Amino acid sequence: GGIFVNAFAHHLQISNNKVQSNQGQVIGGIRLGHQSIPDPALLTAFGPNYVSFHNDNVNIHNNHVDQNGGVFEPAAGGGIGVFNGSDDYRITENWICGNFSLVYGAGISHFGLSDNGLIENNKILFNEAFDEGGGIIVSGELVPPGVDVNIVTPGSGSVTINRNLIQGNLAGDDGAGIRTLLASGQDVARSPSDNTAWYRIDILNNIIVNNVSGDAGGGISLDDAASVNIINNTIAYNDTTSTFEDAFGAACHPFAEAEGQCTSGTPGGIQTTTPPQGAGINARVHSFRLQQAFGPGFEQTFTNPVIYNNIIWHNRAFHWDASLNGGLGGLAPAADNAFYWDLAVFGGTGTERLDPRRSILDGNSGPTVLDPAANLIVAGDNNAVFPRFVAPYFNVPQAAVAPGLGAFITVTFTPLGLQGDYRIQGTNPPTDNTASAAVDAGAALGSIPVLGPQPAQTITNLGLDYDGEERPFDEPLIADNPSAVDIGADEFRRIVLP
Repeated sequence: GGIFVNAFAHHLQISNNKVQSNQGQVIGGIRLGHQSIPDPALLTAFGPNYVSFHNDNVNIHNNHVDQNGGVFEPAAGGGIGVFNGSDDYRITENWICGNFSLVYGAGISHFGLSDNGLIENNKILFNEAFDEGGGIIVSGELVPPGVDVNIVTPGSGSVTINRNLIQGNLAGDDGAGIRTLLASGQDVARSPSDNTAWYRIDILNNIIVNNVSGDAGGGISLDDAASVNIINNTIAYNDTTSTFEDAFGAACHPFAEAEGQCTSGTPGGIQTTTPPQGAGINARVHSFRLQQAFGPGFEQTFTNPVIYNNIIWHNRAFHWDASLNGGLGGLAPAADNAFYWDLAVFGGTGTERLDPRRSILDGNSGPTVLDPAANLIVAGDNNAVFPRFVAPYFNVPQAAVAPGLGAFITVTFTPLGLQGDYRIQGTNPPTDNTASAAVDAGAALGSIPVLGPQPAQTITNLGLDYDGEERPFDEPLIADNPSAVDIGADEFRRIVLP
C-alpha cells in the first residue's frame, strides 16, 4: 500500500507522513513484516512456529493515515499493520481515519507474535472492517499448517492500548472498538501455573465511544486472551446490531471454526430474527485447546479481565427483525425497556460472569429477560448514575437487506463527523451535587490486583489520564496517599485556588 517495511529494520522511525488512499493486499497504509509464513526450522515443544521478521523497536508516530484499504485474507488491515517479529513497536500520536479492511483491523492490525507493543495517544476514527476489529485488533495466528491440531497458537505477545480516542468505527462482526483474538496460547502452555508469564493485554485510559458492531462487543470484544486489564476507560454509547452472518446461523468463517468459536450450521437466510448481543464489553468462552492448556488452580473457561474504574454506559443492543418496515426488515431494540447491555459472556453455560469493580454501569448490565447470565451490578461497589459527560450523543443506525442477496445486510449509521465530548463534568470546588458521580469514586490505583508480585508497580501508565493530565497514583507502601482517582478515562482537573 503506502509504506512497506520488509525485515531487519530495527529502530526505524516512520513519522510526519500523510498516507492516504492507498490499497494493499495485506495492509493499505503502513505495514511491518509478513504474515503466516511457517518456519520448519523454528522448532519448539509445540511444533514449528512462524518466521520472525526482526523489525524491533519501530516507532510509528505523528502520521496522518486515512482512506487506505487492505483486501487479502486472513489479515487484511486498513491503516497500520504489524506482523510477526515487530517486538517493542510504538504506534503513537497518529490520526487514523476512514480506513477499510476486508477482514480484520481497519484502523490498526496487530497480527501474529510481536511482544511488548504500545498503541498510545492515537485518534482512531470511523474506520470499517468488513469482519472484525473496526478500530484495533490484537490477534495471534492459527497454528501453522501440518502441526498437530491440539497445539495452541503462538499468541500475540503483550500489548498496551493506552490513552486513545476510538470513536465511530464499524465492524461487520465482533469488536468495533477493540478486538482480541488468539492472544494467548503457547505462553499459557509453557507456564500453565504462572500467570505472570502469560501475555498481557492492558486497555487503559481510552475513550471508546459510538462504535458499531454487526455481532458482539461494540466497545470491546475479547476472545482467547488469558490476561487482560481494562482500567480507567470510558466505554459508552456503542451499539451492536446482530446482523452478521453468524447471527443467522450461517456457516462460520474457517478461521473462527478452526478455533472452536462456532460450528457451521444452517445456511444464512432461514432465520428472520436474530438474538441480540452484548454491546459494551463482550467476552467469549476460550477455545477448547486453550482451556486444556491451563494448570491446576489457574483454570479458565472464558476471558475474564480485571475491570476497574471504568464508565460503561448506554451501550445499546439491537437485533434484526424481518417483520419490520412492511416486511423489509429493520433493527429493533434487544427488548422493551432493555436497550442497554453493557457486559456479556458469550458461548458458556450461563453461569459465567464478568466482575466490574468501582465502575459506573447502567442499572443492569443486560436485558435479563433475554440473557439470565447477564451481570448484575455488585451492590455497594459499582454505581448506576448518569456520569454527566460534557456532550455525549447516540448513533442513528440503519440497516437494509441488499437486493437480490438474501440475508446480506448492510448497516450504516450517522453522524460521521468528529463530535461529542466524553470528559466528565465537575465543580471547582465540589460543593454541590452537579459534579459527575465518577469524580473521586475510583479505586486507588495501587490497590488494583493486576498480575505480578508488586501489583502497584505493574501498570505505571495509569498515572496519566486520557488528556495526559496527572492522575493520583496511590502506592500501597506510602502512608500519605494522594486524593482518590476518578472513574473513567478523564480525570477531572480541579482548579486549586491560592
